[in-house]
This record gives sequence, structure tokens and C-alpha cells, in this order.
Amino acid sequence: MNEKKGPNTIKKALKIIAIFIPLFISGAWLCYFAHFHISSIKAIREHDVPLPGDEILMSEEFVKGKLEAHETAEFPPWHSVDITSTELGENRYEVISYFDIENAHGDTVRTHYVAVLKYEGNDRWTLESLDFN
Repeated sequence: MNEKKGPNTIKKALKIIAIFIPLFISGAWLCYFAHFHISSIKAIREHDVPLPGDEILMSEEFVKGKLEAHETAEFPPWHSVDITSTELGENRYEVISYFDIENAHGDTVRTHYVAVLKYEGNDRWTLESLDFN
């Protein structure tokens, strides 16, 4: 029996192609992005500079160190628009943010702070000043 390839076979082949081409393109883009991101992190670490956002996370750690009940302190997400981070030069950063904390009566109180930090290298930071208002 001699079978001919009909329109159904062509439609199936086109469907398979339509599925695999976007998957291939997505996979290629993902590989490129991952390589670029990893290369960027390696370049940053080779020059021993902090990653973006490190100064914000470190400011929170310094604030927690000054609080008696730091376990109740809640900070905004590090990428929040409520946080201002300014590079002052010479590996110094000013972070302006806030935290919410429970007081002795169980009420939540918001406290703003301004921290000036310096990146010393090798993932070490020093706190130059910390003001609460």
C-alpha cells in the first residue's frame, strides 16, 4: 500500500515547529542572560566593590544592632521606592529608610533613619554614622 503524506502530516509538522522555535529562542536568550549576569557579578567581585543593594541590607543590620527588640523590626523591601541610597564617593554610601517596630505596649511605631556606611572591601562594612528621627 502506497501512503501519501497529506495535509494532516504537514499541519502536525508545522505545529511541532511552532512549539519548538519559541522554546529554542527562549532557551538561547536565557543562556545569554545567565552568562551576562554571572559575568557581571564576577567583574564586580574582581574589583571588590559591593553589589547594588548591599549598602541597604548592611544599614539594616547596623540598625538592628542598636535596637533592643530587633526581632520585631520590619524594614521595607530593599528595592522599595521608600529607600534612598546615595553613593557619596570613596566607597561611602548614605541610606535613608525606616523600620516598623513594636513598642512596649504592642503598638507598631515607624522610625526613620539615616545611615552613612563605608565599604572596606572583602564584604566588610563600617558604620560612620546612624541617626534616628
